[in-house]
Amino acid sequence: MNIKQRISALYKDWSGEEIINYEIMPQSGSYRQYFRVSSKFSNAVAVYNEDKKENHAFIEFSKHFLSKSLPVPEIFAVDNHKQVYLQQDLGNTTLLQYMENIGNEEIQTIIYYPYLKRY
Repeated sequence: MNIKQRISALYKDWSGEEIINYEIMPQSGSYRQYFRVSSKFSNAVAVYNEDKKENHAFIEFSKHFLSKSLPVPEIFAVDNHKQVYLQQDLGNTTLLQYMENIGNEEIQTIIYYPYLKRY
């Protein structure tokens, strides 16, 4: 199976629906490939990465951060090969873009501090 077929199969297992929209998203600082996928009632960001160890670490960190009520995307499903997973779609703005748009270091510190203080 190719990447798109693997994503489609995982998405159908998770949502019970066929993907109707499939958008390639830009890569962002790693070898992960991102795809925004949606159906009639569901949507997610599909991620493909051949590095199973990196995927495992990312997924476990995400689960841990979510359990601590930190604002990270929820992991919805992971394929059997541990190379494709679905995560919550939080929109188009990355954290880096958000912080660059704020521009003011004092405000950036105010945003980060409550999260860093907890842990």
